[in-house]
Amino acid sequence: MLPGRDEPASPGTRLKRRSFATTHWSVVLATRDREPDRARQALERLCATYWYPVYACVRRFGRDHAEAEDITQGFFERILSRQAFQQLEPAKTRLRSFLWIALRNYLVDVHDHQHRQKRAGNIRPLSLDALSARHRYQCDPVERWTPEQLFERRWALALIDAALARLKTETTATRHGHLFSELEGYILGDKDGQTYAELAQRLGMSPGSVRVTVLRLRRRFAQLCGQEVAHTVDDPAEIEDELNHLLRVLGQ
Repeated sequence: MLPGRDEPASPGTRLKRRSFATTHWSVVLATRDREPDRARQALERLCATYWYPVYACVRRFGRDHAEAEDITQGFFERILSRQAFQQLEPAKTRLRSFLWIALRNYLVDVHDHQHRQKRAGNIRPLSLDALSARHRYQCDPVERWTPEQLFERRWALALIDAALARLKTETTATRHGHLFSELEGYILGDKDGQTYAELAQRLGMSPGSVRVTVLRLRRRFAQLCGQEVAHTVDDPAEIEDELNHLLRVLGQ
């Protein structure tokens, strides 16, 4: 079950527009000149979620793990500098598009002797999980995709991971964390051949209650996916198009 098929990805237009001003990417674009520190904090939160697509893309360009890790760190140091987001073009307002174009430009500027060069300055580096990156990349069938396709695919999966993590946190907060672990596969449409009746028997619930619980979790998951997309675009009208694009990417 993928988000956005049965339920809208976000609430009504009025609600979206009322709350949209607080999303991370809109904060970057709205405050980059008059409040650069706040803008940088918002961008840093986004980069902390979406750094792996950049790392995977650099690997797909032929760099090994150590090179890719160094390039990724250097790239985000540039992105998180004030100059990077102060020069954004209004037409390029989606974070995904901005990072892809910025990464291509950065790779053009990178030379082999700079890869391991000690970086200086006052930019705080972004925390990267190097061990996780290496393992995740080894598990990716990267030969199937171009660097851009891999970037977009990992971007979409990072969005889904973020939405699932939020759903798990919410479910655990209501003391139903065990239900999330049991029903996570049903939320995504991967049931492992297990029927609702079998699952209900194990959980001590009726099949009808299991179905209702799965439906509620799917609805909330779709809403959270919409919210995650909203963090990466500048206009709430772009949320549906961006979500549909990422679904097509995953469908490939």
